[in-house]
Amino acid sequence: MAELVHQTSEKDWYPSRFLAHRSRILANGVDIDDLERTLAKINEWIEWCRAWCDTAEGHERRAEEASKQGRALTAAQFFLRAASCYHFAQNLFYEDLEQKRQAHLRKIAAFQKAAPAISPSPKRVEIPFEGITLAAHLRVPQASGRLPCVILVPGADASKEEFYPREQYYLDRGLATLSLDGPGQGETWYKMRMRLDYEKAVSATIDWLENQPQIDGKRIGLWGGSLAGYLVIRGAAYDPRVRACVENCGPYDVSYYRWDDLLRLRRFNYLWGTADAAEADRIARQMTLKGRVEEVRCPLLVIHGKEDQVTPYQEAIKIYEAARCPKDLWLFDEGNHVCHNLHHIVRPMTADWMQQKLSSP
Repeated sequence: MAELVHQTSEKDWYPSRFLAHRSRILANGVDIDDLERTLAKINEWIEWCRAWCDTAEGHERRAEEASKQGRALTAAQFFLRAASCYHFAQNLFYEDLEQKRQAHLRKIAAFQKAAPAISPSPKRVEIPFEGITLAAHLRVPQASGRLPCVILVPGADASKEEFYPREQYYLDRGLATLSLDGPGQGETWYKMRMRLDYEKAVSATIDWLENQPQIDGKRIGLWGGSLAGYLVIRGAAYDPRVRACVENCGPYDVSYYRWDDLLRLRRFNYLWGTADAAEADRIARQMTLKGRVEEVRCPLLVIHGKEDQVTPYQEAIKIYEAARCPKDLWLFDEGNHVCHNLHHIVRPMTADWMQQKLSSP
């Protein structure tokens, strides 16, 4: 498992990670001009959150002005841009947790202001789970009958609002989507940290979906990117109701983690509620798909980019070779983490695969 060594400074990790993070920002709702103008304001990492909040506030002002003029759709589009900027303001920012929390709350508020004018409108739902509720967005395309549904699971630093651009590919193909804030993620982090048995949250979500009149509970798919690739395989392994599963750039195990990677350690401690490298390592030693991926029975799609600097692409090969179910492996030579730089290629292909697997009753 990972070595317990000294922490490096933010200057050591931030430049090497930004190229992959840049692709993610552009793939998930931020305009390139907003990105470049915001970056021009930042001289050091501690300024990251405030600079992105400034950009978000500009979009909120435009949204409010459009709303006063009765232009509801334009207002919604500006609120969505604001929500995306607030999301990336707090994303990976662990230096000031109160500043991070405020940006997160403003993201939720901006997204909810946009929701009524979006078609199909994201319906905010709360799913009962072990004494709390898991916040989620349910979107159902207009159609007759009960529809298949794809559950989109966040990774270590994503949340349901970030999935808005990704959802559209499934909606366009007649599939409903449910974007989930599970344990340790998004809103739910404030109630419950990440847990080794995340599959219980997946099963609770499927329980809830089975009782929705618009959803066919026998045609449920799972998608997860980064750490969520690991999480959705656990969900599919433990719940036979899952009809198809896509894992994108997730780990087979996390033996490649290094705790002198400051970003990795801060993110892990935040997600799991661990205090230091030693405690993080204790949890990480238990994170493996060995003996679990073999239990998946539904069709499984394994996706990875060979230029992934966060999760080695060899992890995808381990997952694919261990799986005993019907399976496909897509390796993209130029793909980075979660193939964000190839989103315009990978997302429609993935949605086609999911549609095919969930098409029959």
